[in-house]
Amino acid sequence: MLKDHLKTKHLSLNTGKTTLSLEKYYWAILDYLADEDGQRDWRDWFYLNVLPDYKGDVPLAAHTRLTITTALLQDLEAMKDRYDPIRREWQKISAVT
Repeated sequence: MLKDHLKTKHLSLNTGKTTLSLEKYYWAILDYLADEDGQRDWRDWFYLNVLPDYKGDVPLAAHTRLTITTALLQDLEAMKDRYDPIRREWQKISAVT
């Protein structure tokens, strides 16, 4: 069942208390991102990175997943820029032209 794959946690928003249901993998990634960014816990990362851009036009869970995915892709791109010699050369060439 779907509920076997989801984990629910509670949040306090300006509009009141709410619950957020995400797949267990996303909760683990939230903990990872918080730790990597030097946050105390996932809530701190969530309030700093997810809520400021949330407009209410999509479900909060979908917005949270998108924000997490975007953060991971940004980290991936930063790592590629740092460790991929071909990418570094391409950036040098692009900067000249």
